[in-house]
Amino acid sequence: MALAPNAALGSRYVLKEEIGRDGAVSVWLAKDTVLARQVSVRILLANGDRDARERFAAEAKGAARITHPNVVGAFDTGAENGAPYIVEEFVDGEPLEQLLSREGSLRPDRAVDISLQILWGLDAAHQAGVVHGGLDASVVFVGDGDRVKVTRFGHAAGNQASPESDVRAAAALLYRSLTGRAPGRATGSAPRAVRADVPRGLDAVVLRALSTGERFDTAQSMIAALSRVRPQATASPAGHADSTGHQSFFHSWMLVPILLAAVAGILLVAGLALGRLEIGGPLLIRPAEGSESIKRPPKPQVVTLPVEGAAAIDPFGDDQEGSDDAPLAIDGDRSTFWRTENYFDGVLGKPGVGLLFDLGEARTVTGFKMRVPFEGFDYEVRVGSDPDALLRARGFDFEAGDDGRENLRPQIGRYLLVWVTSVADAGNGEMRAGISELKVFGLDE
Repeated sequence: MALAPNAALGSRYVLKEEIGRDGAVSVWLAKDTVLARQVSVRILLANGDRDARERFAAEAKGAARITHPNVVGAFDTGAENGAPYIVEEFVDGEPLEQLLSREGSLRPDRAVDISLQILWGLDAAHQAGVVHGGLDASVVFVGDGDRVKVTRFGHAAGNQASPESDVRAAAALLYRSLTGRAPGRATGSAPRAVRADVPRGLDAVVLRALSTGERFDTAQSMIAALSRVRPQATASPAGHADSTGHQSFFHSWMLVPILLAAVAGILLVAGLALGRLEIGGPLLIRPAEGSESIKRPPKPQVVTLPVEGAAAIDPFGDDQEGSDDAPLAIDGDRSTFWRTENYFDGVLGKPGVGLLFDLGEARTVTGFKMRVPFEGFDYEVRVGSDPDALLRARGFDFEAGDDGRENLRPQIGRYLLVWVTSVADAGNGEMRAGISELKVFGLDE
């Protein structure tokens, strides 16, 4: 069929522009005129190629069986003038292939976060009985906030494809994300041998995943291993080469005494100039006669900060994670609580879900106390003033329990996000996370 802008498929999907070619498949941005939304349409051009048509049909069937935030959703299939097409969720992102070509390699924490989302998508597919069979950097899309979508399930699956081969392919992508190169005999190196800032635990997980011996046979097993060694976000190590390739002259530890000395010198000169100080005394500098003593401001006290509101945050799901019950986490009643949906198999299956607590204005947060209706789930606490940025931030890791108050490194922000990363036994055969009450502590400024 002739493809051109404004052509209509199935009297519903209006083609806007071609956004890619994948062999015999043309990929178009289109508008769904019924639901008034943007979609992506994959159209098979090689009408006479039987193998291509079989692969395309397998891809359509595979995509239709998977519903997961980290998998590109399939909405519809059809044919126009003998050319089959698949209508999919439009992903506003770039292929991981393009991201790695531009950046070379990724920070270890970022590489792991992307890999976990790939594995979550694979696990959902495997649970649905679908094997990808062709996972590589071209079928993984990375959008805003590093939200990952995997596409083209089943398009290359053959007799050798299996859940284990999918997991190994995901491990190869993680190796490449960490080192900027594909694993293989040509490299012959562990990630740490290529890049020294890869944590040892992460290095061991990658090596196991790529080994020919006792490697991970399911996505869930690799998810569990990666979650245990998930590194914290870090800046470039002090003293390493800067963007120009030159070694930094000062190490970060040298900056503190230098800055303190500079500040002291400025205060000393200002005191002499204003007549507050004069030369003399056992320390060579003393207050000038007649000058008023300098009053120090009172030291800020740690107090309970008011929480003005709470809202459920579920960007990777259906926004139905107990949103109506969110205020119960700050109502002062421990018998009422917010809780997540029930995850029957005990796997959250997405990067996280949580509650966003609004302090009304930016405050210095130093700790919190969280009461829970059941213990054992994992969560992070993040503080900041931009809710969208908090979804991409790294927080402080905790395991839910009634152990009392938790201290944080002081951070300034209007919001505190409790970001749940796993669920636990909630009784009655249910697997959930929940919060009965949360108090936030900070400085009375």
